[in-house]
Amino acid sequence: MAEVASSPLLVCSECSVCVHAHCYGVAQPMSATEPWKCDRCAQLAASVDCCLCSLRGGALKQTVEGRWAHLLCALLVPEVHVGEGPTRSPVDVRHITPQRARLRCWYCHKLRDLLGRPSETGACIQCTSGRCTTAFHVTCAHAAGVSFETYDWPLPVFVTCTKHANSPNPKRVQAGELPPVAVGSRVVAKHKNGRYYWGRVRGTHSQDLYSVDFEDHSSSNNLLPEDIVSRDCVLLGPPSPGELVSVRWTDGKLYQSVFKSCTSTTLYTVVFEDESELNSKREAIYAEGEELPKRVKSRLSSATEGQHTDLFKELPVEGRRKRVGTARYHTDDFMLL
Repeated sequence: MAEVASSPLLVCSECSVCVHAHCYGVAQPMSATEPWKCDRCAQLAASVDCCLCSLRGGALKQTVEGRWAHLLCALLVPEVHVGEGPTRSPVDVRHITPQRARLRCWYCHKLRDLLGRPSETGACIQCTSGRCTTAFHVTCAHAAGVSFETYDWPLPVFVTCTKHANSPNPKRVQAGELPPVAVGSRVVAKHKNGRYYWGRVRGTHSQDLYSVDFEDHSSSNNLLPEDIVSRDCVLLGPPSPGELVSVRWTDGKLYQSVFKSCTSTTLYTVVFEDESELNSKREAIYAEGEELPKRVKSRLSSATEGQHTDLFKELPVEGRRKRVGTARYHTDDFMLL
């Protein structure tokens, strides 16, 4: 922050966009009287728009593929990587996941339909308050008054939609401080076939989960110790922060990553009527009386004792290589930020 505070403000002589030299990546010192142009104007690309939100104007940087992206959008979409050099370019948008690409902006999606505009493009982020899955473009959210606050890793920015802006201490909800569920309680949880059913909590146990950053700039915060193959973590304990490790992912392949931290969490063992079990975090199960998200309601099935057991025999849903808050113990909703 000290670097930003001491960085001079530059105003583009063409479009009048105002940026800190440090934030925008102007490596060479500029005199107060010297005319300066932003990257877009310097390349005579006045008609381009942001590939992450479709809006024109603002502080834009060119991407690896020759498109353009707002620095603000690039910084807040987790799978997007801003260049590490002094110029903060190019921006790499090639790792946006299919799940994120399917998200629709709460603010502009319906408006586009009403105006007959082209289908929505770009990449949305989501409200990080509890289980809220409201999605929006970064610029749409900013214009609508959505709250943006700096926060700790793995959520460098805490985004609160207008619905939850007045919630009491929303950061406590995000931190997973949901009330515990007693053994024997009925809960709704996700079966291996991809649908939701009622089950019962058979027990709880503590589990160490590791956080790592991968080479493609994605991350995971719920690896098991045995997922690290370059070190016997079960015997020796977790690696040191910053240590390079090899991770065996759910696709069976090895990926190089940097170890971040180890946290201990409580996992709930849920038993369904077909006697199959699920180990899950508290935020991935729903106790009686708790509101179910729409996505969970749409996939909630009922199976009474001795009846409809064929419902459980649907083919298991194949796992994909999901990063940033999603991995072996994941929630149904796209909690991708």
